[in-house]
Amino acid sequence: MTEIVDRVTRAPVALAARAANLPRITLDARELADLELIATGAARPLTGFVGKADYHSILTTSRLANGAVWSIPLTLALGDDVLSSASPGAELSLYDAAGRLRGILTVKDVFERDTARELDVVYGTHDPAHPGVAYLVSRPRKLVGGDVEVLAFRPLGEREPKNRATDGFILWFTGMSGAGKSTLSAAVASQLDGERRIEVLDGDEVRTHLSKGLGFSREDRDTNVHRIAFVARTLAAHGVGVITAAISPYAETRRAVRALAEERGLAFIEVHAHSSLEALVARDVKGLYEKALAGEVTHFTGVSDPYEAPESPDVRVHTDVETIEQSTAKIIEALRARGLVRSPVRTATTNGVRPHAGA
Repeated sequence: MTEIVDRVTRAPVALAARAANLPRITLDARELADLELIATGAARPLTGFVGKADYHSILTTSRLANGAVWSIPLTLALGDDVLSSASPGAELSLYDAAGRLRGILTVKDVFERDTARELDVVYGTHDPAHPGVAYLVSRPRKLVGGDVEVLAFRPLGEREPKNRATDGFILWFTGMSGAGKSTLSAAVASQLDGERRIEVLDGDEVRTHLSKGLGFSREDRDTNVHRIAFVARTLAAHGVGVITAAISPYAETRRAVRALAEERGLAFIEVHAHSSLEALVARDVKGLYEKALAGEVTHFTGVSDPYEAPESPDVRVHTDVETIEQSTAKIIEALRARGLVRSPVRTATTNGVRPHAGA
């Protein structure tokens, strides 16, 4: 029985996080089509772009190195800007011409294209008027082979969605520690569960994994925010509704990540989770605010480090006076008003429930 090949990742968030700092290859239309064939198993037994042994075996015997019949090498060109990073075992990120992350390639080897032989085998001519010949001779001579992990493609033949309720978006929470960002992220994600795919990028989890080792200087805080934004853009570009929950204290940095999202046509909704300092201190079970106010904790946002509250966020929730239901309803309504979700806004009532400022 022929082994099934499926190179589509089951962990898109982790893949996007890995890709954030990798050298980049931009695929042309042909390479992107080949990547889809490989990812979906249509090019089985290939699990990636062909390496040196398979390439030369195809050109001399019309078979892969393992003996399987194969007539056209699926190759990936390597530009000089990435050549020095393409050592065996290294990872390279794969992007399409629109700047969307498509996957990651693990380098097996780098080798030289035999252009003349490939033209003979694949096209049977060297006539530059032939479009295949013109394409091949225009491509870099260096090739890179290796297995791929790929973000899901749209099914073949499926058109781009016309209803924005199937488009990706970024719901960007900002607010001081304990103001309720994580609580509301979970509440919004829960309400949208079953309607569309949602991913939550929580600030504490990102600090543990994607941004491990970063401190709390202005530079490190900005780096953390840009890493979160990169992953969010990547997921949103593939139709995911992304909810981020990080303090993101600096207005200039928030404006920058919004601009980068909107340049790619992605909806960006900024939510300010506001709570008075008095309420945050009162609800701080760890006592961090009291320690910061006493000078025992440094670089604490809103006390010893600045927090620049947004002047005109898309949504502002007052978590020291609103219930979770009330705050969540405001956010869902903002998404619904933009056509990004279909969920009806659930009726919010206090019913004696206390305000919810929290994580």
